Amino acid sequence: MTQASVVIAMPLEEFQSMMTDIVNNAVRNTVPDRPLPATPDEDYLTREETAKMLRISLQGLTKYMSEGRVPFHKLGRRTLFKRSEVEKALSNQKPHGNRRKAAAQ
Repeated sequence: MTQASVVIAMPLEEFQSMMTDIVNNAVRNTVPDRPLPATPDEDYLTREETAKMLRISLQGLTKYMSEGRVPFHKLGRRTLFKRSEVEKALSNQKPHGNRRKAAAQ
């Protein structure tokens, strides 16, 4: 039994779009989004919400994460934070005070 080959001429953009759709559908069907753990009393935050809560930039949040100052959870490609853990980490932070004022005294 021989396999038949088919050659189709189409514009490059159309081919790229078709391939993108095929790959996206395959990934979507292979790796579905996992739901968050069922804990009705727990509130999860996104990176943006957490950074806003801590009043820092996303880059600052990434630094806090790498230093272990803010606990986080990975669900697939998503990074989430439990509000209670962020609040606890925030309350454990030492106040910096005003360094200029302290140096001047």
